[in-house]
Amino acid sequence: MRNIGKYIAFFWVILFVSCEKETLEPRTNPRFSVTIIQEISASGVQFGADIYDYGNEEILEYGFVYTQSTGAPNLNQDDYVGAQGRPEAHFELVGNHSMTLGKKYYVSAFLRTSTSLVFSEAMEFVSQGSEGFIINSIEWPEVIYRDQNLVVKGRRFSRQQANYKVKLGQFDLYPNLVDSTTVLLPLPEGLLTQTTGQDLEMELRIEISEKVYTEKRVLKFQEPEFEKQEVQKINLDDEVVIKGDYLNVGFYKILIENVGMIEENASKNALSFFPYEDKNFENSDKSNPNISVIVRGKTYQLGEVFDLNPSKVDQEEIVIDQDYVVIPGSNFNYKNLNANQIYDEANRPINFILDEVTASSLKLYARGATFPKRDFKARVNNFGKFSNEFLIKLEYPSINLQTKNRLLVNTYFARGQANETGYVLTDLGVIEESLTDGFSNKVIASLPELETNIFGRISTFVGNDFLYGGGIAYQTGKINPLFYFSTESKTWKKMANLPNGNGSFRRSYPVQDGYIFEWGMKFDPINNSEENQERWRYSKSQDSWTQLTDSTLPEGRTYLIYNWKGKTYAIFQANMSSYGEFQELTGNGTWQTVGKIDNYIGTTFSNPIIIENKLYLFQNGSELYEINLDTFQVKNSYFGVGNITYYSAFVLGKSIIVLSSNSLATDIRPDLWP
Repeated sequence: MRNIGKYIAFFWVILFVSCEKETLEPRTNPRFSVTIIQEISASGVQFGADIYDYGNEEILEYGFVYTQSTGAPNLNQDDYVGAQGRPEAHFELVGNHSMTLGKKYYVSAFLRTSTSLVFSEAMEFVSQGSEGFIINSIEWPEVIYRDQNLVVKGRRFSRQQANYKVKLGQFDLYPNLVDSTTVLLPLPEGLLTQTTGQDLEMELRIEISEKVYTEKRVLKFQEPEFEKQEVQKINLDDEVVIKGDYLNVGFYKILIENVGMIEENASKNALSFFPYEDKNFENSDKSNPNISVIVRGKTYQLGEVFDLNPSKVDQEEIVIDQDYVVIPGSNFNYKNLNANQIYDEANRPINFILDEVTASSLKLYARGATFPKRDFKARVNNFGKFSNEFLIKLEYPSINLQTKNRLLVNTYFARGQANETGYVLTDLGVIEESLTDGFSNKVIASLPELETNIFGRISTFVGNDFLYGGGIAYQTGKINPLFYFSTESKTWKKMANLPNGNGSFRRSYPVQDGYIFEWGMKFDPINNSEENQERWRYSKSQDSWTQLTDSTLPEGRTYLIYNWKGKTYAIFQANMSSYGEFQELTGNGTWQTVGKIDNYIGTTFSNPIIIENKLYLFQNGSELYEINLDTFQVKNSYFGVGNITYYSAFVLGKSIIVLSSNSLATDIRPDLWP
């Protein structure tokens, strides 16, 4: 090495501190000489400096910063060599990287304390080169995609971006400097958009201050991943969206039946285009053509992605609460009024009458149509193609319902309900009524054998059971046995003989493990009957009868016994012309009047139909009586579906489901009464 070597006259050091007032307190900051250029070679430069005063703060770091710039030195941007701790009075360090042969550099010594960073005046030298950088490793992405970096690990990396020249193949890379040991090289978008194919070999060339490193690498590129989608139903002006992941991986082209689109949009998770705005479809074209996508030179067959809708409904929900309703939308067939057929979710047509049709609306007449249920999804059908689904909500007080697979019944005796299943006692046997599956029904048990031509037979639904039997046969004078049918076990069980010569009872209601019967009936040999006030309890588990105190329920007609808020009530009427009254069963088994019925309620009754605090009774096939169970007030309404053949009625949510003995069904919503 050649010695530059003699000390240059002493200079006061320059202090770069950011503060409002630049003041120097005596002996606060260290004082030291300018840099001594001791030796210069092709391996680097040996720097030295002398400390004249350490100051009164601990020195944390010392070294030399060098740059080609004449501006103020900056450790965050300029290259430097440094060491930690307190230096000797004379300290030396070697700068062995980031120096280009023949280039002029400016070097300043520096000392760092806890509160300040002190630089000496810069000294000039001409570099003869340096050892340069060392690369330990380069981290490559497994597959090439957007927003990725090469991570270069090593030593002695320059902090001056101007010292770098980096290329990957034909592409320039622009480094992001983390520190002297790590450099990030962002991969350019051109890798994706300006190349095609997989397994491309490229050379990485890193040049820093005329020192060069090269490496060849076979690059694998991320392939697009297409999500399996349902065929998209579109209108003529709709956009088609192809979903997936990594869809913006590079240059792509969408083909419709091998014809390329002109305008497309791509994001990471979607490719979108307007097929009918960009391509002129001829009559021979398909409404559901095959789609393919070319990405970076490779073709991906997607098959059918979209299908042209003949119509589209704009609203997701259509509420029908009057005779006419307008459905807004587009692509309706206004040239053929009756072509716009409404189908329910089971693909059954709804017999709406179309009153008026435009390209953007359907006006329907709804009253008299038959529906699958109150709330159902529907579609508009044109040319064998269906529109998008929309919800129809029917808020008429009463509607006709579609039914399926119903048995025709000639004679029915009693009806009842357990949860969402109805039961009817008929001449065919016990029929189970589905209230959720199209109101289908089926026989689940035959009737027990009884004598024919019976007087006084019991046919009723008590709790969750049917009671059937008793009474006297006119021809033989025999008393029939009594049976109960459990809706849980779906079986009949014969009960012990009716007690104390009774052949029947007028009234019954459920209790734990059995039933209570009131007002017995006894028959003489010539079939005359005599009523009594006997009251008996039947135990299922013991199959036995126990006599209780006589009934206090007055003699007369008891239309209905029901349970409300854990108590048992009876609707009682002394005679056909009088208004009724409510009787409540007390804890000691006696009945007491708790309310009067303030209106005539007719003579046709069913199993208890209770919704919230309202009890509902039918009269004359088309009238419904509502009784408030808290106030006992009565109001009646014509429920507007015509005179039906009454069969049975059940509760489903807020609706009363009225089933006839044939295929008819009616849904009545009393809460929608005006």
